[in-house]
Amino acid sequence: MIKQDRTFFYFTFPLAILIICVSLFGLFYPDTYFLETPQWHAQCIGQDILDLFLIVPVLIFSGLFCCKDNKVFYPIFGGTVLYIAYTFVIYCFAVHYNFLFLVYCFILGLAVYAFIYFINVVKKKSVEKWYDEKTPVKWTGVYLLIPTIIFYFLWLSKNIPAAVHNTTPDDVLQNGLITNPVHALDIALFLPGLIITSVLLIKKHPLGYLLAPAILVFFILMNTTIAVLALIMNLKGVSQSGFSVVWMMSGFAIASILMLFFFFNHLKKEDQPDEYILTKL
Repeated sequence: MIKQDRTFFYFTFPLAILIICVSLFGLFYPDTYFLETPQWHAQCIGQDILDLFLIVPVLIFSGLFCCKDNKVFYPIFGGTVLYIAYTFVIYCFAVHYNFLFLVYCFILGLAVYAFIYFINVVKKKSVEKWYDEKTPVKWTGVYLLIPTIIFYFLWLSKNIPAAVHNTTPDDVLQNGLITNPVHALDIALFLPGLIITSVLLIKKHPLGYLLAPAILVFFILMNTTIAVLALIMNLKGVSQSGFSVVWMMSGFAIASILMLFFFFNHLKKEDQPDEYILTKL
């Protein structure tokens, strides 16, 4: 008999409800983002669409299967709440203050604690034993370094010249922000975290096995988001980058799906729940 862990449901249900409320207000109440520039307004609307039709379903589905101790859905849940935490840091600090501010804060807090709970639960389950000896840990670890190098180069190429000349980067001015929250999160926290996870996985450390598939899920969701937001901005005529970003991020999303497939394909069958075996997507 499978032990039920209802705590995942206690995180999933309020998160889903609050995100749905934020998305609906953002999409159907015009005054929500009335202070934003056209570029930032388009991205806010696009994010609300993605949250409502992609993130919430993935969150609910993965949270319910985590309650049933399904090992495939633990990293899906972890990657999803990490994505939510990342996204709502931006809502809290880079969207002009509006009547949803407290809701943004509640979502951010719930997502952070949900991610902490995910790590605390899964690390006790000897996650490294879920996978067979042929699991592509080195290839996956190297793959995690690719976007790290690319985005460090992209962000530093914008910020170093601006810092040297004491000017403000163009993207910050175009979005009507005081700084770029994505650059801050990536340079300070996320990209170093990718390097650490990559090294841990290559060394076959249990924490590497725990975090790597969750980060691949994060990649899938985030790359899809960037591609969709770039597409929306192009359709609204507020983007200067053309469709190159759409194609590049779509390619990264597909590559991350393939890497996650190969990783999950090495789950030991005897370690999976009887009622739901998913080694092939």
